[in-house]
Amino acid sequence: MSILKPFVAEINGNILGYADLQPSGYIDHFFVTSSHARQGIGNALMLHLQ
Repeated sequence: MSILKPFVAEINGNILGYADLQPSGYIDHFFVTSSHARQGIGNALMLHLQ
């Protein structure tokens, strides 16, 4: 069983995306809202996961 501890990207309380890294190093969840695509949110989440 995996335990989710997602990193959440938000502005003013609005969630724009999230990512979850399992202890094994597997990226289990990764999501960015379509309204905020191509604005660097996914890249910021990936950098945080490293």
